[in-house]
Amino acid sequence: MRINHSVKTVLRTDKKKLDGTCPLYYQIIVNSKTLKLPVGVSLKESEWSFVKSLPNGNYRGKVAFSEHLDKLL
Repeated sequence: MRINHSVKTVLRTDKKKLDGTCPLYYQIIVNSKTLKLPVGVSLKESEWSFVKSLPNGNYRGKVAFSEHLDKLL
């Protein structure tokens, strides 16, 4: 049996907080079953690149977040 999987970072704009930030989640898909795990970081929509699924240049912790993500993946 072949196992298909993918891991993405997703900004949950449907769960916007009162301060205007949105929580960041890891979306894990294994054989068409989805699991979303919170990262523990919240960003503004202007700090997130929806095309690249990474923080854009406006986010002050971009380098640290990218290194953290690389370690996990």
